Amino acid sequence: MIFNGIQVAALAKLFPPKGRINTKKHWKPSIVECQESIINLVSTCGEIEECINNRIKKLSDLGVTDQPYLIAVGKGFSEITESYVIIDKHVYKSISVLHSLDFLFQSFHVLNARYPLESEHIWLLIERALYKIEHSKIKSPAVLTILKEHENFE
Repeated sequence: MIFNGIQVAALAKLFPPKGRINTKKHWKPSIVECQESIINLVSTCGEIEECINNRIKKLSDLGVTDQPYLIAVGKGFSEITESYVIIDKHVYKSISVLHSLDFLFQSFHVLNARYPLESEHIWLLIERALYKIEHSKIKSPAVLTILKEHENFE
């Protein structure tokens, strides 16, 4: 589980959000906000509910709906002991961060949910590169470059 947590958390740094999002307020998500829309880290299981409530409040203030995401429990992304998928305040325990990421991706499609606005470009990359789904339009030049290199590598 060690490397998976670090790798998932690093996606937002490797592919930072670029544009502004039209919500109640003009919002340009930060790298941290992008990361938190994919995976959040708490030290103990007792902090999960507070993390969920803080995220819902923040997004509500921005006029954005909460989408499914992960919460990892541990001292850091390299020391994750438990992994959970959060869907509408429901907490689903998973066996690993990688399993959580897969479950999360599938939940977007089964529930016909939108990808979080902050990390939509990353989810589109995952959709195309890992799951070979090609129905969405990708606008991020960085993601398009990576996909082109990925196709050449295969």
